[in-house]
Amino acid sequence: MWLQTDDGAYTDVTNCMMLAAIPGRVGDGGAKTVNNRLTTAANVTTTSTTNTFVGKAPGATLKRFLVGPKECEITGITSTPDGRALFVNIQHPGENGGPTNITSSWPASQTGTPATPSRPRSSTIVITREDGGLVGI
Repeated sequence: MWLQTDDGAYTDVTNCMMLAAIPGRVGDGGAKTVNNRLTTAANVTTTSTTNTFVGKAPGATLKRFLVGPKECEITGITSTPDGRALFVNIQHPGENGGPTNITSSWPASQTGTPATPSRPRSSTIVITREDGGLVGI
């Protein structure tokens, strides 16, 4: 399963990214008790307890597959029918910059803003394996 981020909530740590996840199986987690506390506008606090089940912790089943350029969103994944090419969109890189303050030069530069910056552009990238195999396996 592929997960793409585009909300910027984690961009204080890294740019938006695409993750590869191996889905779990029924029964691979365990029971969990969730304690809920609600305080209303009238300062009335109520609590409740809910018993539920959760899947196992991600561990080795969740990996970062790629990280996008500065100030972009990773969107629109699709692949060829044989799974040997993956298409991913890089949407509005450098969106916080402007004509006099270029913050990303993607795709002209993949290493940040070069000495002579160029206007960033949205792009579609194609990912293949060097050995010609299935992408993501």
